[in-house]
Amino acid sequence: MPSLHPQIREVLRVMAEAKLRPVEEMTPAEAREQVEATARARKAEPLPVARVEERMIPGPA
Repeated sequence: MPSLHPQIREVLRVMAEAKLRPVEEMTPAEAREQVEATARARKAEPLPVARVEERMIPGPA
């Protein structure tokens, strides 16, 4: 079985210590807020992205 990259291992350790709420228990908005709050607490700069789009896709979901 392949081992995890040391940086990912560190991320998982920090997340476990922070006692973050599991993503699957949150709404998308709550999950985004948790990620943003965690980044603010760690004083992390947002990563650059080419663009952000809000989209609605019709259908049952």
